[in-house]
Amino acid sequence: MRVRTLVPVAGLMLVPLVVPAPATAATSPPPDQLIFTGSVTEQTFDTDGALTATRIYAPMDSGSGGSSSTSGCRKVTVSNRAHTLLGFTAFRYNTWTRWCWNGYKHKVTQPTNGWRITDVDPEYIWRGQVNSDLHWYAFRSGWPHSGWYHYRQGHFENCVLHVGCVGNIYPENTLRVHSNGTWTWSTTGA
Repeated sequence: MRVRTLVPVAGLMLVPLVVPAPATAATSPPPDQLIFTGSVTEQTFDTDGALTATRIYAPMDSGSGGSSSTSGCRKVTVSNRAHTLLGFTAFRYNTWTRWCWNGYKHKVTQPTNGWRITDVDPEYIWRGQVNSDLHWYAFRSGWPHSGWYHYRQGHFENCVLHVGCVGNIYPENTLRVHSNGTWTWSTTGA
C-alpha cells in the first residue's frame, strides 16, 4: 500500500488516503505449475476405410506403437494434457496423422494431419499455433517416402481474473509414422 495524498475530513484534520499499489510482476501470482502427460489413440482401418480397431495407450511422455504389416491405414492422435498440481485439467493439445502404407514399396501414402484443443480451463487462453513441421523422411535407408514427420507447437497463456496474464505455455507434439504401419510419438510442455 502507498499513501497517495492527504484528504481533509470535515475541514478539521487531514487523513491519509491509502491506495493499493498496482500489480507488478513482483506482486502478481506466479503462473500455475503444470504437469504434462501424453496419451495416444490408435485407430486402424480396412481397405474400404471402415474402422476395424481402436487402441488407447496409457499416459506417458513418449512411446511407440502399431504393428509391422505389409499394408494398411491408421490414424494416430497424440493428446498432450496439461494438468495442475491438484489434478485439474488446464487444457488438452491434440494432434493427429492419418496415413496408409505399402511395405513392399517402403512408402507412406496419403498422410493427412490436423490438430485441435479440448478441455480448456477458463484461466487458459489459446493464442494459436506457433510452430509446425510436416515432411517426408527416410525411415528405411534409401527410401525417401518411407516415413512421415508431424510436429506442432501451440501457445496458451495463463490469465487470472482481475490480475492479468501471468505465464506462457508452449505444448509440443511430435509424431513419426512409418511404411510398415508402426509409429513413434512424444509430448512436452514448456
